[in-house]
Amino acid sequence: KLHGHDPFTKRLLFTAAVLVLLVWGLLVLDLWRVHQHRLDKARVQAANLAQAVDERIFRTVKIADILLQQAQGELQMALPRADAAEVARILRREDPHLSEILSLLFIDAKGQGVATSNASVSPRRSFADREVFKAHTGNSDVGLFVAPPAIGRSSGQRVFVVSRRVGHHDGSFAGVVTAAIRADDLADSLEALRIGPHGSVAIIYIPTNSVIVRQPDYQQHFAQPLPNTRLLERLEHAPAGTFDQETSLSGDARIIAYRQIA
Repeated sequence: KLHGHDPFTKRLLFTAAVLVLLVWGLLVLDLWRVHQHRLDKARVQAANLAQAVDERIFRTVKIADILLQQAQGELQMALPRADAAEVARILRREDPHLSEILSLLFIDAKGQGVATSNASVSPRRSFADREVFKAHTGNSDVGLFVAPPAIGRSSGQRVFVVSRRVGHHDGSFAGVVTAAIRADDLADSLEALRIGPHGSVAIIYIPTNSVIVRQPDYQQHFAQPLPNTRLLERLEHAPAGTFDQETSLSGDARIIAYRQIA
């Protein structure tokens, strides 16, 4: 018969309590390890997704830049003798008719649209107030310029535009050749990615901190400012990485992976 005050009983109860605590501790540790494993796996998946998006957008911009450089060379040889019809023929020759490239456009030195590769997009309007033109007027060393996302003035479509300066033989400013990249096409590509019911993926234009493409809710977020200031802080220190952040509304933890497109 065991009595509560019996030393053996006390030792037995103490040992049982220690064993319970030990088992509980091991269980908590095991759950923590499982949780950490899932978090580590999610971080790797998020980083891989960011890399895939990086490669997709880099490929598109690279193709657009090759087209611009080819058109730039031909226009430099043809100007100033070439009329609007000849400029249009040059642009159409360079247009690869890819779904992501809406059109190539030449803007003269006064900011007036001259010709485009896409017959459904009218070039006859002024672009003198657009960043894609102003960036090249006083600087011959800009190289490839990427403009903020916007609704195309001629097409009415959601685009972001890349451009290069065109010079005369003497180096003077002849105008700008641009390629309008369809944000809708990029949005379709991102929508096809398996990001889960609570995930999101986005392409951000850093100079103005505005959204080029975000899925889900692409149309709602197009050209809107990005509220995630912590992402911008991270970009100042590293061109790629991952970090954890709680959402402002629900307080749920999220893993954010990012890559700066070079």
